[in-house]
Amino acid sequence: MREALNILAEWAERHPERSLGLVAPYRAFVDEVLERLHDDQAFDGLRRRRDQQQLLIGTAHRFQGSEVDYLVFATVAGDNATDQQRQWIEFPNLFNVAITRARRQLLVLVSPEFEHRLVLTKQLLRATAVVLGAVEVERNSLADRVVAELERRGLRYRMGCRYHGDPVDFLEDREPPRWGILLCSWAKAAHLTPLDALELWDRRRALWRRGVSVWVIFPLTLDELFDHLIGLTSPRSSGWK
Repeated sequence: MREALNILAEWAERHPERSLGLVAPYRAFVDEVLERLHDDQAFDGLRRRRDQQQLLIGTAHRFQGSEVDYLVFATVAGDNATDQQRQWIEFPNLFNVAITRARRQLLVLVSPEFEHRLVLTKQLLRATAVVLGAVEVERNSLADRVVAELERRGLRYRMGCRYHGDPVDFLEDREPPRWGILLCSWAKAAHLTPLDALELWDRRRALWRRGVSVWVIFPLTLDELFDHLIGLTSPRSSGWK
């Protein structure tokens, strides 16, 4: 419990504008956490976040229909947990809710010994991250112009991330994202080989298949790009591919 609360406290300090959550399989554990928040002055900041609806704590049922930016999934069971406890922790419907409530980061707390017997959790820990991986975006005049225009138009974005393993320079900050941007500056274009171009288009096609409208942007196509994005994010938009 202490480890979960310490992680939440660290996130609260690093991400004051982001929502946080703690999900666990057992109501008794949730009640203990809430009691600790009430009694321990060290976690006054987290208690205030909860009062302001910026911190959700509960079982998977509490998180149905809700998402947070940063989520701790505390499996709770220790090294001597029974097979019955394992089956409850990984009950498919509840497990699916628990691991899909995080928009930016999911952290799983599990006993190293018990991990060997958790089938779904083990697969999750070995899986490729969906969003967000650390991808370095080359900061140049083209990237800076895109940033400036996105912010001027009030379009929320993530910069330098991965979606289902595919790197994206810019991705809409919503779930699921509707648009993404792959940059090709003059410097990069000057050294672009046929294989590089094929890889770029393959990446674009993979993202499109996942429902993300992706533009490969050269310096001369910026105006056209933002006309598309405004239409795509407009409430009157009829849909997107």
